[in-house]
Amino acid sequence: MCIRDRVSTQSTWDSLSSYIQMADWCSGYLCILWVSLAFVILLASSIMLGLSFSIVDEDQYGLLFSMAGNGFEGDVATMGRHFVGLGKFYVTFPRRYVTFSFRSGGDFDSVSCWTNTGQNIYLDVSFDISLKKSQLKAFYYLYGTDWKPYLMRIAYSAIKDTTTGYSSQTFFQQRYTIQTALSTKVGSALVNATKGAVELMNLQLRHIDLEDSYENEIEKKLIQDLNNSILITKKAIAQVKKSVELVNATAANTILQNQASVYSQATLTRGQAWGDYLNS
Repeated sequence: MCIRDRVSTQSTWDSLSSYIQMADWCSGYLCILWVSLAFVILLASSIMLGLSFSIVDEDQYGLLFSMAGNGFEGDVATMGRHFVGLGKFYVTFPRRYVTFSFRSGGDFDSVSCWTNTGQNIYLDVSFDISLKKSQLKAFYYLYGTDWKPYLMRIAYSAIKDTTTGYSSQTFFQQRYTIQTALSTKVGSALVNATKGAVELMNLQLRHIDLEDSYENEIEKKLIQDLNNSILITKKAIAQVKKSVELVNATAANTILQNQASVYSQATLTRGQAWGDYLNS
């Protein structure tokens, strides 16, 4: 074989070897590409599957919101892990009572209000509300998810409107009357403002405070009223004692009169009997 033929054969083998190496490299690259693609698809499927579920806790109600339809779908959901699909999630609301309080360190500070004479008075009030399941959609469209501050302002305004109908002394002398009036007013205001979605379950008037100077005057007045009441009671007791003494004296006099009458009658009878004996 001539040199020219040997060179041609060597070139052919080199080209074939390069082709085989290229084919091996492409095969490995495609394999890695397919594996990576499969991993991406699996990961995306797992993420989409996870996003297709939504959880409602045992103490919650859930409204299914669709981002595509920009609205709610279906009925109100209760506790569970629900398959809802992509682009949907539950807007949750409390199923149990929700407690609000006006006090130092609470949701809001004590309610600063006025009596019927314009006297400043400070009330610590707490109350529980319940959300009605059937009215949750309408309630959401009214106040959204940040609804608690709205309810607090409604209750705050109702309390201030109520206190102006009572005197300062009434807050201390008829506390239960004030609490009942506050409960009625706040409950009505919440129902009207939320179109019946919120129900007041209970309300407690926990503390009443006045400005120091006026509070001292109120305390003096209450003490004076108490002393007057005690004095009236003592007078009544004295009158009762006098009446009892009069009854006892009358009874004693009656007894003495009866005893004298009996004694006289006995003497007369004895004298008549003795006279009859002498005449016989």
